[in-house]
Amino acid sequence: MKFCMLLLILYLPSFCSSQSNSDFKNILITTIKQKQDTGIYHYSKRVLSLYGTEVILPDTLTGFDSNGKKQFLILSVEEYESLKLKFYSQSKAEWPTNLIDNSFRSEYGGTSSGNNLIFAISEPLFIRNNSICIFLLFPSQKGCGCISLIVYKNWEEYFNKIFGCF
Repeated sequence: MKFCMLLLILYLPSFCSSQSNSDFKNILITTIKQKQDTGIYHYSKRVLSLYGTEVILPDTLTGFDSNGKKQFLILSVEEYESLKLKFYSQSKAEWPTNLIDNSFRSEYGGTSSGNNLIFAISEPLFIRNNSICIFLLFPSQKGCGCISLIVYKNWEEYFNKIFGCF
């Protein structure tokens, strides 16, 4: 029974994220346009991970919405474990070349040319019947930027929180 629960915890987020792939693309495009709306977007080939960082994710996520109002999301134990598994796993996963329309996939990660930002993006975690999407975004220019946790609820941005700037 414990083994079955562990498998469910490990594979349910992956199943949900693949099921909601087109929804995540729409969320991602909306979020990136808020950061830089140039019409052509650059994103990192590698999937963003917190592996090897000192960033600690709390079990209650807080941040501010677009109106400056503080919002929060209390995660269940299962949701928190799924979040940690998704964001802290060392991954060699890569985004496809067609992740976003009108975009270029950067082979080398955090270096950008000109005024273009390069967006490093984690895999999304969908919870609560796919009504909440959580992912990490690291827009950088010349290797410098801030990692943000982005939370969408019912397909609208709920809040975001900056974890650290590098």
